[in-house]
Amino acid sequence: MIECMKNGIVVFDFDGTLTCQQNSMTMWSLIWKKIGKLHMGNSLYTQFQNGFISRTEWFRETEKEFSGLVTRGLLQSVASDISLRRGAVELFENLTGHSYKLYILSGGIGTIIRDILASNISFFEDVSANDIIFDKNGDMVHIRMTSFDYGGKATYIRNLVRHTQVPYNSVYYIGNSVNDLSVLSLPIKTICISPIGLSPEQISRWSYECNDLSSVAQLILE
Repeated sequence: MIECMKNGIVVFDFDGTLTCQQNSMTMWSLIWKKIGKLHMGNSLYTQFQNGFISRTEWFRETEKEFSGLVTRGLLQSVASDISLRRGAVELFENLTGHSYKLYILSGGIGTIIRDILASNISFFEDVSANDIIFDKNGDMVHIRMTSFDYGGKATYIRNLVRHTQVPYNSVYYIGNSVNDLSVLSLPIKTICISPIGLSPEQISRWSYECNDLSSVAQLILE
C-alpha cells in the first residue's frame, strides 16, 4: 500500500531554472559550441520548433553530429562551466526541511545535471532527463531521449501524482521556457523564473513569475 505524503511536491526544470544561464545558452548549446557546431545545433532546434522535423528526428540528427566528437570528458567540461543559481542549496534545504519532496524534470542531460549537483543530488527523489551513454573509454555510444519533455512533462507529473497520492494543489512546478508549457494544463501551482523565449501571453498563464530562488521559497512557503 502506498503511504500518502503529508506535505507537497516541488518539481524543478533544471537549465536556466536552477542554473545561471549565460547568453541564454543551455547545456546542449554549450556542447554544440565546444564541438564547433553551434550553427548546426541552432538550425536543428529551429527546424524542430517550426515543425519541420519531429523530436525523434531532432535527436537522431544530433546523435549523428555528436558521434566521434562528444566524450565523457567533454560533458565534465560543460558541467564545470555551469553553476547553480544563488541560493539553490539553501532552497533545497528549506523545502526538504518543510517536508517537501523534490524532483527534477528536465530536457537537459542527466550526466551533466548529476555532475553539477554533485552531493546535492541527495535532495532529489528523482532526476528525469535525456542522457548520453558512453563506452568504457568515455566515447559516446548513444543519446537516450526522455519521454518526459515538452508534452511529456505533464505526463510525468500526472504519473507522480498517481504514484504518491499527493493532491494536485500540493504540487509546484518551477520552470522557464517553452518545453515547460504542457504543465500549465494541470491544476498545479506553477512558478516561471527568469523566462526565456516565452511571450507575454505565455508568461501570464503561469501562477507566479519571479527572477530569483529566494522569491521561489517565499511563494511556496508563505
